[in-house]
Amino acid sequence: MIEQRTSPEEMRELMRNMVPAWMRVLFTGVSLLMVAFAVVSFLKNGVRSWSFLLTTLTMAGFWIFVGEQPPPARTYLKRPQGILYLLWIAVFTAWLLHDGGWIPAVCLGGAYLLGLIGGEHKHEGEAWWRYYLSNPLAVVSMLLLFLYVAWLAWTTGGWVPISCIVATFLLAERDIKARRRLKENLIKRSVAARVGLAAAAGLWAWSHPSYWNAVTPIIILILLSSDIYLHTSSQEEPLALPHPQS
Repeated sequence: MIEQRTSPEEMRELMRNMVPAWMRVLFTGVSLLMVAFAVVSFLKNGVRSWSFLLTTLTMAGFWIFVGEQPPPARTYLKRPQGILYLLWIAVFTAWLLHDGGWIPAVCLGGAYLLGLIGGEHKHEGEAWWRYYLSNPLAVVSMLLLFLYVAWLAWTTGGWVPISCIVATFLLAERDIKARRRLKENLIKRSVAARVGLAAAAGLWAWSHPSYWNAVTPIIILILLSSDIYLHTSSQEEPLALPHPQS
């Protein structure tokens, strides 16, 4: 039996598929309108609106490129979309550096850049440990993400809510192509575990009231509902009848 684990490329595809197309279009349109407003504000007020401009550009690029799986950089960067994606990584990194400091800028900006210039994508059915042994850039990318999560928990003191969100991601369905009936998805043990994580995060928010603590259980429930939506079949599977024997 081949062990299945999620590679960074599959995780980005999972994130893209968890968000319905209409929602991406809606939020991208709203983000582009905000970018236009930020540009006008920047032209009128100068550097005082710099942070707002970086924020809107980052959000617009996120909804446009979320889950993007670019081909190798040597071919992708020859296309207009590839150049635009590289510029968005630069804007995203500048925004992190401006608002968060060099650690989130290096960790998240570096992870996106390594994802662009990385090696081969994980082949279907390939064991996760073989993939990471043959792709050291993927290892570095994952380490940067873990470093950022640890830094965020250390600086905010939010070990409990951040751990709940990370555990929610780890409990998500690993097989992107899996489709089941809604009832089968709802009775999975991982669903009960993630509901428990949302409850734990809610109790933490009640005893440690703050904006982000209150948002954490909502984020977990959104991730859970998106995972169920992604892996629920749109119609009943037809009954497969055996072929007549000759």
